[in-house]
Amino acid sequence: PTEAIAVVTGQPEVDAGVLSVQNPVGEIPLGTENIEVEIINYGIDTLTATDIAWTVNGVAQTPFAWTGSLLTGEKDTVVIGSYAFGYTPYPGLNNLVVWTENPNAVADTFNANDTVAVVIDAHEPYNGTYYIQTATPDFDSFSTAAQALNDWGIDGPVTILAANGTYAESFVLMPVPGASATNTIKFSSLSGVN
Repeated sequence: PTEAIAVVTGQPEVDAGVLSVQNPVGEIPLGTENIEVEIINYGIDTLTATDIAWTVNGVAQTPFAWTGSLLTGEKDTVVIGSYAFGYTPYPGLNNLVVWTENPNAVADTFNANDTVAVVIDAHEPYNGTYYIQTATPDFDSFSTAAQALNDWGIDGPVTILAANGTYAESFVLMPVPGASATNTIKFSSLSGVN
């Protein structure tokens, strides 16, 4: 006689995933933020451990080794580390990518539900001197500088110095939040020569 063996396909026995990023989200001020994520057990077996890996702007951060006990479909919210969001060339957009690896210390065979990626906009009002197209620029053009001022405003006098060159562009500077007779905005060439 032959014996029939039923093979059920679909839900893996062991499968962890990141369901969402809880913090930070959207627009945030500059500074250090805890990275908080919600993980979920997508597998049939109880999830007792998983590594949570993450990157900011493509740079790997220290993975977090989670342990606990989650039944199928159960979730846990975890602070996996922190990151100091600083000025980046405008726009101050930071790509945060978080994913699970090695659920219950075995290879993850189903990766489609492991990863969540979000964009974090980290900035605060401008104050001081900034640069366009220099060796370490804050902006790549007058247009992006104007957009940054329009978006984030100022809380002190602002000077924007452009590297010498020809700029074939136009931009619109709206009423900048925070601008006043004291909190002025000045565009000039880096050399001081028009």
